[in-house]
Amino acid sequence: MKTSGAAYTFLAIAARFYGAYAAEKSALLMIDVQNCFCEGNVTSTGEDGSLSVEDTASLIPVLNELREEKACLFDSVVRSQDFHPSNHISFGPTHGLDPFSHLAGKGELPLRCVSPASGLMMDASCCPTYHVDPSSIDCETQLCPATTTDAVLEAPACTICQETPEECFDTTQAMWTNHCLQDGDSDFPSMLNTLSTDVIVQKGTGTFVDAYSAFFDNTQRLKSELDNTLQNMDVTTLYVVGIATDYCVYYSALDALKLGYKVVVIEDATRGIAPETVEAALVDMAEKGAAIVNVADIMAMECPAKEVPSPASSSAITVGIGSHNSILVAVGFVLLAACVMM
Repeated sequence: MKTSGAAYTFLAIAARFYGAYAAEKSALLMIDVQNCFCEGNVTSTGEDGSLSVEDTASLIPVLNELREEKACLFDSVVRSQDFHPSNHISFGPTHGLDPFSHLAGKGELPLRCVSPASGLMMDASCCPTYHVDPSSIDCETQLCPATTTDAVLEAPACTICQETPEECFDTTQAMWTNHCLQDGDSDFPSMLNTLSTDVIVQKGTGTFVDAYSAFFDNTQRLKSELDNTLQNMDVTTLYVVGIATDYCVYYSALDALKLGYKVVVIEDATRGIAPETVEAALVDMAEKGAAIVNVADIMAMECPAKEVPSPASSSAITVGIGSHNSILVAVGFVLLAACVMM
């Protein structure tokens, strides 16, 4: 007995059609909408977050409206969560420096980093370059640590980059307030509408490396679980909202584009730190392929059509979005069986 080439052709076409359809799923990616980044009138405690961003009070109602009015557009909702341990490398006080000292004219703190053999973000490591090779840093023109503590020197990079410098690479780190602590205000505002089905992806969980993006750490060497999670859900399009437009939203959007996702940034459903850097981020995201839209554009979108069989016709086959895959498979098997019997 031989299986007809027609059967194989039909099944191949059906598989391609179903695969293309199944892959067309979207997710609402909410970046760092947490108490630590929000103003006091929307945080769970009523106090400003540890690194609060201006005008976030008006953001929460916008995000809630998106979920309430246009939930039909999003197959999944993913929330990133900045989740730092104490003495995190991004905290100015960890290095005896004031928060935002990178804005005082010397730039960001120079670091030397090593990629872990484990490939795990939790094992990634950076050390202030000054502690690795003081002679390579000019503290008159470059930002240097003001203190030397065991909490910093425990970073594997502090030893590895001294002993085998060829394993290391250079980067820099902005100096922030102590923020989004795992035992602090890193949770989500009680006013934010959430569901138990939301996927939460934590970042910045390792002491010795930072992560603005929800996809990669700042060294761009290690991935979070977000990409695999989205692939497992067949998500190809991301609607990006959240905090801050010019940092974590920006880097997450760029990484999503690099990974092949269609990216839609809902501009007025984000909040940024400084107008000039927000504008630069929006321009760069658009130039690299992101669609920049506003909430009104999303509200004007039609919900995907869904057919629900009525009780009177429940025994009939309805060709609709929810049933085409089973019909294709059934027809395919009938055709295949007929061809095999020939």
